[in-house]
Amino acid sequence: EWIAEYMLSSALVPLPLSLSNLISYLLPETTQAYYDAAVEPLIAHAHPKRLKAALPAYLVPAAFLLSDLALSAGFVAFSVASPATQLARAIVQAVVGCGEVVNLKH
Repeated sequence: EWIAEYMLSSALVPLPLSLSNLISYLLPETTQAYYDAAVEPLIAHAHPKRLKAALPAYLVPAAFLLSDLALSAGFVAFSVASPATQLARAIVQAVVGCGEVVNLKH
């Protein structure tokens, strides 16, 4: 792959310190859904290998760090906007709302 040499030789950025890797480890199904819906179409039009080729070597770690933060922020936004998250939020609000009503009566 185009990135293998850099990734295998990295000492700090992006490996082993990668927020997006941690997210994918903790939430693999949601990460895959995010990749399929948002990341893959973006990569199809603007592949990161072009950016890596255009940057001076000393800026590549910073680009990876910024990309990792952007992917992680996008993941959070995607997760918050997902129907399952919205349903869970509605259930929690309903349960909390019922608890507040019960507490007010006592």
